Amino acid sequence: MSGQPLRELALFPLRTVLFPGGALPLRIFEPRYVDMVRDCLRDERPFGVVPILHGPEAGAPAEFYPSGVLAEIESWDQGDDGLLHLLARGTERFRVTRHERRDDGLVVANIATTPDVHAAVPTEYAFLAELLDGVYAEHPELRPAARPAPADATWVAYRLAELLPLGIRAALDILELDLPTLKLARVAAFIADQGNSGNESTSH
Repeated sequence: MSGQPLRELALFPLRTVLFPGGALPLRIFEPRYVDMVRDCLRDERPFGVVPILHGPEAGAPAEFYPSGVLAEIESWDQGDDGLLHLLARGTERFRVTRHERRDDGLVVANIATTPDVHAAVPTEYAFLAELLDGVYAEHPELRPAARPAPADATWVAYRLAELLPLGIRAALDILELDLPTLKLARVAAFIADQGNSGNESTSH
């Protein structure tokens, strides 16, 4: 599927950025998305998660950014609340080339997938891998997937981006960058800015 159009992929606009390898728990109640999940399970195909630009997650169709990530359903069940509970996992980046809204409100799209580039974490960013390992050592429940060995720069950038309080646009910037070193540089810059902001607030 890498680099090839995938026709009529169902899109799920959300107020979050899903990264490849990241876990996405969902509670589904709208009929259009219940039908989407049924079709994905039946056909063994993913759906696409795109971040919302304007509008709500439920109800009226929202405007969304054209970049997203394929999500494969790992497990599902009917919750005690009567809703459909599922766990999906991000697999591959894509860009929407065209889309349309069906009568039921579901958005379907043609996409072009954009495979990630993988490389070892450079020495100058080894502290980011160590930081991530420290977080997972204290909070193993946060680890969404086994860490590659040796540490993969793109994987480290994505996992830190999931943990940091990034806005949608900042998280999407990291997703859209192709070079692993640039992803790590963006994460490192955000951490440094947060540290500087904290120092400034305590100096007054």
